[in-house]
Amino acid sequence: MQDDVQQTLRVRELRLVDANGVDRAILTTSEDGSVSLSMVDGAEATRVKFAVGAEGEAKVLLGKNAPEGVAITIAKDGRILIEGI
Repeated sequence: MQDDVQQTLRVRELRLVDANGVDRAILTTSEDGSVSLSMVDGAEATRVKFAVGAEGEAKVLLGKNAPEGVAITIAKDGRILIEGI
């Protein structure tokens, strides 16, 4: 193991930026206990968002500017919902 590599990084939000300092990916937690990962294109539009809600539901948002586009939700009880938003 290299001495300059840390084993654990603990933060509430992590932002990955490109060479111009523009946010390209955001990993965050919310006050309600949910967590999400958003990926952004070069025009700063969110194209994909993965989220897990505080109650266990999972959601994937796909589109030009998510949450506009298609949402796929897996409810806590296992139901799958697909909707255009």
